[in-house]
Amino acid sequence: MRMIQQYQGIPEHEPSAGERLEAGGRILGITVSGVLMIGGLFLCCTVFFTILNVLRDPALLAESQLEWQALLGSEPLVFETPTGTVNAGPILALGILGVSALVLAKMAIQITVTGGRILPLVLGERKAVKRMLRESLAQQQRAQAEAAVQDGAAKPPRLKF
Repeated sequence: MRMIQQYQGIPEHEPSAGERLEAGGRILGITVSGVLMIGGLFLCCTVFFTILNVLRDPALLAESQLEWQALLGSEPLVFETPTGTVNAGPILALGILGVSALVLAKMAIQITVTGGRILPLVLGERKAVKRMLRESLAQQQRAQAEAAVQDGAAKPPRLKF
């Protein structure tokens, strides 16, 4: 049995509490990273389709624009120019909605990017990824190696990653 373990690169000893804690931390980091990337992608799609729907049907924006105009003040924002008067309330409300859409889009993109940046930090280098794959597939390798030894094969098959 020891030769099989050495041949496959399976550790001979049980993992210590520190190694198990490290593996648990890696799994937690991978999970958080995946949740952030999927959540950020969902938010990006939501913001994109909301903007697309408003561009297709501007009436959807009218209610929000009127609410923002009311929040800006009870007096209308009217400026006098040499050519006439300009009501700045709708323009300002539309600007606030546009800037808020840009901020939401930027936040959604940053959430996705943050999830993508956590993943390499958790996984480390390429050897760490190989080690994690080996650990996750160790039981399958043991079963195949034991089956090969029982069948009388001189050397158990080696799985490469």
